Amino acid sequence: MAPLLILQAGNDPLIPPTQACRLRDVREKMGRRVYQVALTREGEPWTLLLTKDRACLRPTGFGPLGEDHLILFPDLHHAVIPAMEALVEHFVLAWLR
Repeated sequence: MAPLLILQAGNDPLIPPTQACRLRDVREKMGRRVYQVALTREGEPWTLLLTKDRACLRPTGFGPLGEDHLILFPDLHHAVIPAMEALVEHFVLAWLR
């Protein structure tokens, strides 16, 4: 089964973080391990408390790139940022090796 990379903005008014967490739950029920990470807009580890809908994330840190990952940007609205683009490139390059 192919790995899944889920990138989620924590303040997205169109796609709430709980939707990404429900997808995580489905993947886990399928027997997949889903590594979970919260990052700042700059791509650094998020150190503040996750609140509201963002609290559904259970941070584990990064795992092997061939496994599922849910990466939350808690303070981000509905947008794509350079840190997201860099993560996608990093994961896709690893998957193509």
